[in-house]
Parts: sequence; structure tokens; C-alpha cells
Amino acid sequence: MTYIPGGGGSSAVGTSSDVALNNVADKEVLTYDSAIAKWKNAVDPRDRTTHTGVQAISTITGLQVALDSKASLTVASSTKTASYTLAAGDTGTIIEIDSASASTITVPDNASVALPVGTVIGFRQYGTGQVTIVGATGVVLRSRGDAFKTAGQYSEGSLSKRGTDEWIVSGDMVV
Repeated sequence: MTYIPGGGGSSAVGTSSDVALNNVADKEVLTYDSAIAKWKNAVDPRDRTTHTGVQAISTITGLQVALDSKASLTVASSTKTASYTLAAGDTGTIIEIDSASASTITVPDNASVALPVGTVIGFRQYGTGQVTIVGATGVVLRSRGDAFKTAGQYSEGSLSKRGTDEWIVSGDMVV
């Protein structure tokens, strides 16, 4: 048996009358029971040797409702056949450019389209025409190696809004 301090009462066991032990077993601890004003043995709440790691979702209040309210893992796409300027409805979607000609996706400034910080919008070059990501006046785009053009047909990337008018461009991109 192990003494676990805390939980009220005196931390000292003075005499045997201060203790109420019943059928002491392995992996039990000594805890203070204020209802009887005595120290007694109890199952160690830290013992996980009998834990199976399995618990039905239905036994956790509200968990299924919380999980059901989360966003779907399916991402909607919107096909465009020419250059395109992002709009409020594009949040969480993939903008697919299906064109044989070079096209641009323009990121508008926050005053024009107030997308919240943290917004993520995907893009894809579906056609053979290269797609270039550009920012409207006042918009700062950042990309590793200043790469803002898709690398080729079927290239994908994402735009992540980091600040009011600051976006990170990432993906299969070239200079």
C-alpha cells in the first residue's frame, strides 16, 4: 500500500484508530475519508493495468454531437475556365482552373472580401495553362522561394490567410 498525501485531513497517521483498513489489496493507496475522519485504503486512481483502451462513444456525454458538428472531410471544388478573383464563398474549397491558356487567381484585399484569418483555400491547375497566384493592391503573398506559379498540369496548392492582408502560398509551385 502507498500513502498519497493531500485530500484533506491530517497528513500524519498517529495511531491505529486513525486508520480504517479493509481487505488491503495490491495497487491500493491510503486516502483520507473526511466523512469518517479516518485514513482508509482505496483503489489507486492512477492504476491503468486493467484499462482496455476501449470506450463506447455513447458513454461520453455530448461526444457524438460534437463530432457530428465538425466539418466534413469532403472538400467541394469549383471549376473555372479563366482567371478568377477569390470570393467569400471560396473558403474551404478548391478552385480548379481548367484552361489551355495561362490564368491567374487573384487574392482580393480584406476591404473588398473580408475572409477571416485562418481561411484556407485550395487551388488546382487542371488544364495545360499555368496558373499564377497574385495579390490585389495591398495584399502580401509569401511563398517558399517566391514561387507563385503552378508547376504544371494537375499541380495543387493552397492559400492560407495569416493576417489581415497576408497570405501564405504553398504547394507544387515554381518561380
